[in-house]
Amino acid sequence: PSTLPYEDASTNHKFQVRSLFYMDDKVKIHGGDAFGKLVHIANYAVDPQLFPAGRIDHISAQGRFKKVIAAIRASVKKPPMLFIVNLQVPGSSSVPNISVPMIFALPCDFERRDQSDDAYSFRAMFDRYYEDMPVTHGAGDAPYHPSEQADDVGTCDEKHFRNQRFKMIPAIIEGPWIVRSAVPVKPALMGRKLTQRYFRGEGYVETDIHIGSSAIANNITGLCRGYAKAMVVDLAFCLEGRAEEELPERLIGVARYRHPDVEKYEDLYDEETPPPVAGGDGEPKKDV
Repeated sequence: PSTLPYEDASTNHKFQVRSLFYMDDKVKIHGGDAFGKLVHIANYAVDPQLFPAGRIDHISAQGRFKKVIAAIRASVKKPPMLFIVNLQVPGSSSVPNISVPMIFALPCDFERRDQSDDAYSFRAMFDRYYEDMPVTHGAGDAPYHPSEQADDVGTCDEKHFRNQRFKMIPAIIEGPWIVRSAVPVKPALMGRKLTQRYFRGEGYVETDIHIGSSAIANNITGLCRGYAKAMVVDLAFCLEGRAEEELPERLIGVARYRHPDVEKYEDLYDEETPPPVAGGDGEPKKDV
Protein backbone atom coordinates (compact mmCIF):
# COMPACT_ATOMS: atom_id res chain seq x y z
CA PRO A 1 0.00 0.00 0.00
CA SER A 2 1.02 3.60 -0.58
CA THR A 3 0.57 6.64 1.63
CA LEU A 4 -0.38 8.66 -1.48
CA PRO A 5 -3.64 8.20 -3.39
CA TYR A 6 -2.74 7.55 -7.01
CA GLU A 7 -4.04 5.92 -10.14
CA ASP A 8 -2.70 4.87 -13.50
CA ALA A 9 -3.87 7.32 -16.16
CA SER A 10 -2.13 5.66 -19.09
CA THR A 11 -5.42 5.28 -21.01
CA ASN A 12 -7.33 8.22 -19.52
CA HIS A 13 -5.51 11.48 -20.11
CA LYS A 14 -5.51 14.50 -22.42
CA PHE A 15 -1.82 14.94 -23.12
CA GLN A 16 -0.65 16.01 -26.57
CA VAL A 17 2.61 14.81 -28.12
CA ARG A 18 4.58 15.49 -31.27
CA SER A 19 3.04 13.93 -34.39
CA LEU A 20 4.86 12.02 -37.14
CA PHE A 21 5.49 15.16 -39.19
CA TYR A 22 5.92 17.55 -36.27
CA MET A 23 9.33 18.76 -37.46
CA ASP A 24 7.62 20.09 -40.60
CA ASP A 25 4.15 21.20 -39.50
CA LYS A 26 4.45 21.53 -35.66
CA VAL A 27 1.20 19.60 -35.22
CA LYS A 28 0.60 17.70 -31.98
CA ILE A 29 -1.78 14.78 -31.48
CA HIS A 30 -3.30 12.97 -28.52
CA GLY A 31 -0.65 10.80 -26.86
CA GLY A 32 -2.74 7.63 -26.98
CA ASP A 33 -2.24 4.79 -24.52
CA ALA A 34 1.08 4.98 -22.68
CA PHE A 35 3.39 1.98 -22.99
CA GLY A 36 3.91 1.74 -19.24
CA LYS A 37 1.36 1.13 -16.50
CA LEU A 38 1.74 2.86 -13.16
CA VAL A 39 1.97 0.09 -10.57
CA HIS A 40 3.24 1.85 -7.44
CA ILE A 41 4.00 5.23 -5.88
CA ALA A 42 5.70 5.75 -2.54
CA ASN A 43 6.49 8.76 -0.37
CA TYR A 44 9.60 8.55 1.81
CA ALA A 45 10.90 11.11 4.27
CA VAL A 46 14.60 11.83 3.83
CA ASP A 47 16.55 11.03 6.99
CA PRO A 48 19.22 13.78 7.19
CA GLN A 49 21.52 11.54 9.24
CA LEU A 50 21.56 8.88 6.52
CA PHE A 51 21.34 11.33 3.63
CA PRO A 52 23.14 14.56 4.57
CA ALA A 53 22.79 15.86 0.99
CA GLY A 54 19.04 15.99 1.57
CA ARG A 55 18.05 13.59 -1.19
CA ILE A 56 17.86 9.84 -1.82
CA ASP A 57 19.70 8.72 -4.96
CA HIS A 58 19.22 5.27 -6.53
CA ILE A 59 16.26 4.60 -4.29
CA SER A 60 15.49 1.40 -6.21
CA ALA A 61 18.51 -0.28 -4.62
CA GLN A 62 17.62 0.71 -1.09
CA GLY A 63 15.51 -0.33 1.87
CA ARG A 64 11.80 -0.96 1.64
CA PHE A 65 11.53 0.34 -1.92
CA LYS A 66 13.99 -2.30 -3.09
CA LYS A 67 11.63 -4.90 -1.62
CA VAL A 68 8.70 -3.38 -3.52
CA ILE A 69 10.57 -3.75 -6.81
CA ALA A 70 11.55 -7.33 -6.01
CA ALA A 71 7.93 -8.19 -5.18
CA ILE A 72 6.66 -6.70 -8.44
CA ARG A 73 9.17 -8.65 -10.50
CA ALA A 74 8.49 -11.87 -8.62
CA SER A 75 4.72 -11.61 -9.04
CA VAL A 76 4.70 -12.49 -12.75
CA LYS A 77 6.29 -15.21 -14.87
CA LYS A 78 7.83 -12.72 -17.28
CA PRO A 79 8.96 -9.70 -15.22
CA PRO A 80 8.27 -6.34 -16.85
CA MET A 81 10.87 -3.70 -17.50
CA LEU A 82 10.42 -1.09 -14.77
CA PHE A 83 10.86 2.61 -15.49
CA ILE A 84 11.22 4.48 -12.22
CA VAL A 85 10.99 8.25 -11.78
CA ASN A 86 12.13 9.51 -8.38
CA LEU A 87 11.00 13.05 -7.55
CA GLN A 88 13.38 14.47 -4.95
CA VAL A 89 11.29 17.17 -3.30
CA PRO A 90 12.86 19.79 -1.00
CA GLY A 91 11.29 20.54 2.36
CA SER A 92 11.50 23.48 4.72
CA SER A 93 12.10 24.21 8.38
CA SER A 94 8.71 22.66 9.19
CA VAL A 95 8.50 19.71 6.75
CA PRO A 96 11.19 17.23 5.67
CA ASN A 97 12.61 16.63 2.24
CA ILE A 98 10.81 13.73 0.59
CA SER A 99 11.39 11.24 -2.20
CA VAL A 100 8.39 10.28 -4.32
CA PRO A 101 9.32 7.35 -6.59
CA MET A 102 6.89 6.13 -9.26
CA ILE A 103 7.11 2.70 -10.89
CA PHE A 104 5.90 2.22 -14.45
CA ALA A 105 5.83 -1.36 -15.76
CA LEU A 106 6.56 -1.83 -19.46
CA PRO A 107 5.69 -5.29 -20.81
CA CYS A 108 8.86 -7.15 -21.70
CA ASP A 109 7.37 -8.03 -25.10
CA PHE A 110 5.46 -4.81 -25.85
CA GLU A 111 6.98 -4.58 -29.32
CA ARG A 112 5.34 -7.91 -30.13
CA ARG A 113 1.97 -6.73 -28.86
CA ASP A 114 2.23 -3.50 -30.82
CA GLN A 115 4.08 -3.99 -34.10
CA SER A 116 3.44 -0.49 -35.38
CA ASP A 117 6.31 1.65 -36.64
CA ASP A 118 6.00 4.07 -33.73
CA ALA A 119 6.31 1.20 -31.24
CA TYR A 120 9.60 0.19 -32.81
CA SER A 121 10.73 3.84 -32.84
CA PHE A 122 9.90 4.13 -29.17
CA ARG A 123 11.81 0.94 -28.34
CA ALA A 124 14.87 2.21 -30.20
CA MET A 125 14.81 5.50 -28.29
CA PHE A 126 14.15 3.77 -24.98
CA ASP A 127 17.08 1.39 -25.53
CA ARG A 128 19.29 4.36 -26.33
CA TYR A 129 18.19 5.99 -23.08
CA TYR A 130 19.74 3.31 -20.88
CA GLU A 131 21.96 1.00 -22.97
CA ASP A 132 25.24 2.69 -21.94
CA MET A 133 24.41 2.53 -18.23
CA PRO A 134 26.07 -0.25 -16.20
CA VAL A 135 23.87 -2.54 -14.13
CA THR A 136 24.71 -1.99 -10.48
CA HIS A 137 23.63 -3.55 -7.20
CA GLY A 138 22.23 -6.73 -8.66
CA ALA A 139 21.26 -9.80 -6.67
CA GLY A 140 24.88 -10.91 -6.29
CA ASP A 141 26.32 -7.50 -5.42
CA ALA A 142 26.91 -5.95 -2.03
CA PRO A 143 23.93 -3.93 -0.76
CA TYR A 144 23.83 -0.26 -1.60
CA HIS A 145 24.74 2.00 1.29
CA PRO A 146 23.76 5.68 1.54
CA SER A 147 27.44 6.57 2.00
CA GLU A 148 27.99 5.66 -1.67
CA GLN A 149 25.92 8.68 -2.67
CA ALA A 150 27.89 11.58 -4.12
CA ASP A 151 26.96 14.60 -6.22
CA ASP A 152 28.67 13.28 -9.36
CA VAL A 153 27.42 9.69 -9.15
CA GLY A 154 24.75 8.99 -11.75
CA THR A 155 25.12 12.29 -13.61
CA CYS A 156 25.99 12.63 -17.29
CA ASP A 157 27.08 15.37 -19.65
CA GLU A 158 24.59 18.15 -20.35
CA LYS A 159 24.46 17.15 -24.02
CA HIS A 160 23.91 13.46 -23.32
CA PHE A 161 20.80 11.88 -24.84
CA ARG A 162 19.21 11.37 -21.40
CA ASN A 163 19.54 15.00 -20.36
CA GLN A 164 18.44 16.25 -23.77
CA ARG A 165 15.39 14.03 -24.31
CA PHE A 166 13.72 13.08 -21.01
CA LYS A 167 10.54 15.12 -20.84
CA MET A 168 7.90 15.61 -18.17
CA ILE A 169 4.49 17.10 -18.89
CA PRO A 170 2.44 18.30 -15.88
CA ALA A 171 -1.27 19.00 -15.89
CA ILE A 172 -3.24 20.44 -12.97
CA ILE A 173 -6.68 18.86 -13.46
CA GLU A 174 -8.12 20.41 -10.31
CA GLY A 175 -6.57 23.03 -8.09
CA PRO A 176 -6.40 26.68 -7.05
CA TRP A 177 -5.90 29.28 -9.75
CA ILE A 178 -2.54 30.34 -8.29
CA VAL A 179 -1.18 26.82 -8.83
CA ARG A 180 -2.70 26.34 -12.29
CA SER A 181 -1.20 29.64 -13.41
CA ALA A 182 2.22 28.65 -12.08
CA VAL A 183 2.18 25.19 -13.69
CA PRO A 184 0.99 25.34 -17.33
CA VAL A 185 0.47 22.17 -19.37
CA LYS A 186 3.84 22.53 -21.05
CA PRO A 187 6.52 19.88 -21.68
CA ALA A 188 9.77 20.41 -19.82
CA LEU A 189 13.12 18.87 -20.71
CA MET A 190 14.04 18.28 -17.09
CA GLY A 191 17.72 17.44 -17.62
CA ARG A 192 18.29 20.84 -19.23
CA LYS A 193 16.70 22.73 -16.36
CA LEU A 194 17.95 20.91 -13.27
CA THR A 195 20.24 18.11 -12.17
CA GLN A 196 19.18 14.55 -12.92
CA ARG A 197 20.88 11.30 -12.01
CA TYR A 198 20.38 7.97 -13.70
CA PHE A 199 20.78 4.42 -12.44
CA ARG A 200 20.21 0.97 -13.84
CA GLY A 201 19.63 -2.24 -11.94
CA GLU A 202 18.35 -5.69 -12.67
CA GLY A 203 15.16 -5.14 -14.66
CA TYR A 204 14.83 -1.41 -14.03
CA VAL A 205 15.99 2.05 -15.05
CA GLU A 206 15.74 4.91 -12.54
CA THR A 207 15.71 8.64 -13.24
CA ASP A 208 16.19 10.91 -10.22
CA ILE A 209 14.91 14.47 -10.59
CA HIS A 210 16.68 16.76 -8.11
CA ILE A 211 14.11 19.53 -7.81
CA GLY A 212 16.23 21.40 -5.25
CA SER A 213 18.92 22.02 -7.89
CA SER A 214 16.73 24.73 -9.47
CA ALA A 215 15.49 27.72 -7.47
CA ILE A 216 12.52 28.16 -9.81
CA ALA A 217 11.50 24.49 -9.63
CA ASN A 218 11.99 24.57 -5.87
CA ASN A 219 9.64 27.54 -5.47
CA ILE A 220 6.94 26.06 -7.74
CA THR A 221 7.11 22.69 -5.99
CA GLY A 222 6.87 24.38 -2.60
CA LEU A 223 3.73 26.17 -3.78
CA CYS A 224 2.21 22.91 -5.04
CA ARG A 225 3.12 21.10 -1.83
CA GLY A 226 1.16 23.62 0.21
CA TYR A 227 -2.00 23.15 -1.90
CA ALA A 228 -1.56 19.44 -2.66
CA LYS A 229 -4.67 18.20 -0.85
CA ALA A 230 -6.80 20.51 -3.01
CA MET A 231 -5.32 19.25 -6.27
CA VAL A 232 -5.66 16.52 -8.86
CA VAL A 233 -2.43 16.31 -10.87
CA ASP A 234 -1.38 14.30 -13.91
CA LEU A 235 2.30 13.76 -14.70
CA ALA A 236 3.29 12.30 -18.06
CA PHE A 237 6.76 11.21 -19.15
CA CYS A 238 8.20 10.66 -22.61
CA LEU A 239 11.36 10.95 -24.68
CA GLU A 240 11.43 13.89 -27.07
CA GLY A 241 11.47 13.01 -30.76
CA ARG A 242 13.44 15.32 -33.04
CA ALA A 243 13.44 13.45 -36.35
CA GLU A 244 10.83 11.58 -38.39
CA GLU A 245 12.30 8.21 -37.40
CA GLU A 246 11.75 9.16 -33.73
CA LEU A 247 8.16 10.29 -34.22
CA PRO A 248 5.36 10.28 -33.30
CA GLU A 249 6.22 10.51 -29.63
CA ARG A 250 4.78 7.87 -27.32
CA LEU A 251 4.26 8.30 -23.62
CA ILE A 252 6.21 6.10 -21.22
CA GLY A 253 3.58 6.48 -18.52
CA VAL A 254 1.07 8.78 -16.84
CA ALA A 255 0.59 9.11 -13.08
CA ARG A 256 -2.42 10.76 -11.46
CA TYR A 257 -2.34 12.12 -7.92
CA ARG A 258 -5.79 12.74 -6.48
CA HIS A 259 -5.84 15.14 -3.50
CA PRO A 260 -2.60 13.72 -2.07
CA ASP A 261 -1.50 14.41 1.48
CA VAL A 262 2.22 14.60 0.80
CA GLU A 263 2.92 15.04 4.50
CA LYS A 264 1.97 11.41 5.07
CA TYR A 265 5.33 9.79 4.47
CA GLU A 266 7.11 6.66 5.53
CA ASP A 267 10.67 5.67 6.33
CA LEU A 268 12.85 4.06 3.68
CA TYR A 269 14.64 2.08 6.37
CA ASP A 270 13.05 0.67 9.50
CA GLU A 271 13.62 -2.07 12.08
CA GLU A 272 12.73 -4.81 9.61
CA THR A 273 14.83 -3.23 6.86
CA PRO A 274 17.79 -1.45 8.49
CA PRO A 275 20.47 0.27 6.43
CA PRO A 276 23.48 -1.94 5.64
CA VAL A 277 26.84 -1.30 7.22
CA ALA A 278 29.09 0.85 5.05
CA GLY A 279 31.77 -1.35 3.50
CA GLY A 280 30.36 -4.40 5.21
CA ASP A 281 28.44 -7.45 4.13
CA GLY A 282 25.06 -5.79 4.33
CA GLU A 283 24.13 -7.13 7.75
CA PRO A 284 23.03 -4.49 10.27
CA LYS A 285 25.11 -3.89 13.35
CA LYS A 286 23.98 -5.77 16.43
CA ASP A 287 24.56 -5.06 20.08
CA VAL A 288 27.00 -7.39 21.80
